[in-house]
Amino acid sequence: MAVEGIDAGLLASATPAEVKRYKLLLERKIAALSPLDYACWLNPATRRFPHIEFLNDHIVALDEYRLYADGPGPAANWFYVVGEDVFPAEGNSYENIPEIIDEFYGEHPKTGARVVFRLAIAMGPRHGKSYLITEYTPGWYHFRHPDREIAFATYSDEFAQEWGVKTKNLLVDNEKLTGLKLRGGRTSAAARLTLESGGTMRFVGTGGSLTGTGYQLGIIDDPFKDQAEADSQAIRNQKAKWYTSTFVSRKTRVPGRGLPIEIMMFTRWHEDDIAGRFAYADEGKPAEDWCVLRLPAIAEDDDPLGREPGEALCPSIKTRAELNAIQKQDPGSFASLYQGDPSQDETGMFGSFNHYTTKVVDEVHYYHLPKRSEEEDDVLIRQDDCVVFATVDLAATKNTWSDYSVYALWAFHRFDQKLILINRFRDRVESADHETWLRACYASHDNTLFVGIENKTFGQTLVQTMVRKGGMTVRPLAADTDKVARAIPYGQAVKNGQVWIPKHASWLYTWTQEHANFPRATTHDDQVDTGGYAWLVALTLPSIQREINEDPQTTEGKIERYVDNRQRARFRSRSRGGLSGRLGR
Repeated sequence: MAVEGIDAGLLASATPAEVKRYKLLLERKIAALSPLDYACWLNPATRRFPHIEFLNDHIVALDEYRLYADGPGPAANWFYVVGEDVFPAEGNSYENIPEIIDEFYGEHPKTGARVVFRLAIAMGPRHGKSYLITEYTPGWYHFRHPDREIAFATYSDEFAQEWGVKTKNLLVDNEKLTGLKLRGGRTSAAARLTLESGGTMRFVGTGGSLTGTGYQLGIIDDPFKDQAEADSQAIRNQKAKWYTSTFVSRKTRVPGRGLPIEIMMFTRWHEDDIAGRFAYADEGKPAEDWCVLRLPAIAEDDDPLGREPGEALCPSIKTRAELNAIQKQDPGSFASLYQGDPSQDETGMFGSFNHYTTKVVDEVHYYHLPKRSEEEDDVLIRQDDCVVFATVDLAATKNTWSDYSVYALWAFHRFDQKLILINRFRDRVESADHETWLRACYASHDNTLFVGIENKTFGQTLVQTMVRKGGMTVRPLAADTDKVARAIPYGQAVKNGQVWIPKHASWLYTWTQEHANFPRATTHDDQVDTGGYAWLVALTLPSIQREINEDPQTTEGKIERYVDNRQRARFRSRSRGGLSGRLGR
């Protein structure tokens, strides 16, 4: 491998000093390839584990502006927008984009996906992410771009400065190798380091000031110290505001210094943490301009590294047996710390939901409830044997962090005492639009018997309005207990196999995540509340008991089956209209 500008054939006649110089230049060229190569150069004891190689590839792609939401890809085609017109960049380079434009973007040459400039990483503790990214990536980035600016943040100023001291010592100890010279040497203040080449590094705690500082590379390593910090709504709001008003606002695009990029590493202590608010969109997908990597310590389905479910992330660091022992001691914390998921464990309030499918037999529509164990049988429930009703939880604003208004449509089978979720609508709705939204949801199903609305604040006004205008039967729901108290019997019903949700629906992720996180780490609880109310409503509906003779060939069995069929017919007749008067408007 030859170094640019040097003819390797001349080495035969080179002096020892020239050979040494050539070797250094060769090492520098290799070290510039990636932060992992840079780390291996400065610390030969560095291990190239597969998951670290995986992170390394993403960081290089981020720096080279060829990272997409689904991972590294080829060099992008670059475009800019002026008004409604789109133009290709001269030479297909972002460096040739004019200054006066409305927008610019890089596009995958085959798929059309856009380049992203933010990388989010959820990975278990002591697995090397801080070693690669916080300890060695800043030096590598300056090794490639010696005049650029870096901003680093972690949960406290004190811890940030510890990283500043470590970075300073690494630079000073290796300046003869790297050629990166620090102004002031070891006497430099750890909070702010400046290279003789003009590059800078700033180290602050989340909430700290970045006045007078811009950056082309921003790194956040664990914005929350622990579970206690993440559980505080006030602290979460404070850190989110700091992120948008201070950290993001310091991104600086300087001609000749590339485009600003960002790396965020985190422990998912809470669904509403900085990552939850900004890096993730609905359904757990990456938000716009983000590539999100979640590398669980114990592999799950569709593992990004191609591991088999149950396989440890890095057995050399923590074996599967060690991880299992940690998980057994505290399943909830394990999910956050090691799996990158703030959900509660399976023993939480709801456990795992039961999933049904639909089936048509002889033109009759059924809900198919698969057996949950070998001791049970599959259950088929006629859809027209069910009472259909809705429960509603209303919120008042469209603000980004406000609660949602949720309309949950349920079918309750009074013979088998099964509550079946048919559909769910979830939107941020202004209070003035509640009625329009509610009527649109109601129109989605023809046989809804009544709509239950929480009888307080916005719901009380809406109930009165709907009763006055008519068009649907409404039922006030008494908010006489708190959300957790309402959820307890509902959660037990889920565990007992009495509550079922569809196996295939676009909104399943948000439904199950909210329930899994409740009440410890959830941002919103509107869907849980509709379920809690639905189970309370179901308990008020009179059950119908039936005992069928096991031998239908006997006269007694035939009579019982005839009576049962008549009973079903009367029940269907009542469920199409006869119950509305008893339930009230």
